[in-house]
Amino acid sequence: MRFCLRLLAFAFILFSVWKMTSVVQAQNPYPDCPPNTTTIWVDREQHADPFVGPHVVQINFEQGQSWDPYESRWLTNYLGGVLEGEIGGTLETPLSEWHAMAAQAMAVAARTVAYDWCGAIIINGHRGVNDYSRQHYWPGHAAPRAGEYRGFVQNTSGQYLSYNGNVFDLQYRKYVGQQTYNRDPDGPHKGIFDPVSSPNESSGTGMGIHSANHWAEGQHNAVGCEGGASVGCDGTAISQWESNLQWDYWRILAHYYTAIEFQGLPTNVPTYHRWNMLTISANTSALPANATLPVAVRIQNSSTQAYDNTSEVRDHQLMYAWYYSDGTTPVGLSGTATVPVPVQPGDDVTVTVSLDTPASPGTYVLRWDMRHQQYDPFNHEWFWDTFSQNGWPTQDQTFDVHPFPYHVYIPVAMKNYP
Repeated sequence: MRFCLRLLAFAFILFSVWKMTSVVQAQNPYPDCPPNTTTIWVDREQHADPFVGPHVVQINFEQGQSWDPYESRWLTNYLGGVLEGEIGGTLETPLSEWHAMAAQAMAVAARTVAYDWCGAIIINGHRGVNDYSRQHYWPGHAAPRAGEYRGFVQNTSGQYLSYNGNVFDLQYRKYVGQQTYNRDPDGPHKGIFDPVSSPNESSGTGMGIHSANHWAEGQHNAVGCEGGASVGCDGTAISQWESNLQWDYWRILAHYYTAIEFQGLPTNVPTYHRWNMLTISANTSALPANATLPVAVRIQNSSTQAYDNTSEVRDHQLMYAWYYSDGTTPVGLSGTATVPVPVQPGDDVTVTVSLDTPASPGTYVLRWDMRHQQYDPFNHEWFWDTFSQNGWPTQDQTFDVHPFPYHVYIPVAMKNYP
């Protein structure tokens, strides 16, 4: 009997997860617009061939290329051309250095914008978009990587973001500052702390494109003026790169857009079981062996609900476990720290962890995760529910552990004390 109850409880939990992550079909009222069609009408006002001039063309939305009879050439699909227009080469980020994860985050963002925006403009009797107002469709602007960019679009085919089940007016900027603009405190464009942005940048709304690339690469330039963190305030080139945590495109998007849902992915992305590590005070180059270190970890609630103690969930904890350099063999050394609650979606909190290091020198992987206790209404008991088991990625770091104790250098920029 108790086994049957557990099966029912497990089925109830699976149903709850399915309900929270089920796909919502993007809604656009116009038959000329995706996702209702595989093409899109574009008024090429700003980025057309200057010898041809402005003209209207119907092109593929996210597949392959389309023939432009006015310019007598093949044009990359709309989303591929938006990637060329928005993440072409700059002084801060040369064309060759745009990371695949940042490009895929950009593809999902651009698709969301198009689903929401298409139809606002009537061109030659058709509902469509122009090539510059909300996002720049600029085929040829990043020609050396045009094929790759189409590949990134394909890798995220059909994927978009929603808020409360609806496509929303998604915004992004080249730069957003270390505290993004709090455009809607109770919506997806809530202001958030973004440590990889330059402190000299002005506050902007939504995802910072260059900062997204810093998260994807796992490094950023902490010195610079607005308009390029690789350029000092006197206009001279600088190269003061610092390591930061490395994210995939799920974490990039969940970081910049508060309480959003992921739609159209081949696997369900959890809505509640999400978190992002923003900073950690441990030096990534070396740690002493067989030591206990107080480590400050700043984490963000990137889920759709508050971290809090309720009748359904309680006892939120940050977890760590050491693995050998292969990343799969456990050392057998782990620990937890309590996360102070409540933490609202988009907000962050600093957790102090007593980090025990391996006894033997070598290279190790430190794997971070979160968990909480969830209530089982059938068996009337609490059980531990780990975020990674629900589909959210862990945060992994590689450390060199040395045999002798010494003071660990912690860069000031990485301390982020509360």
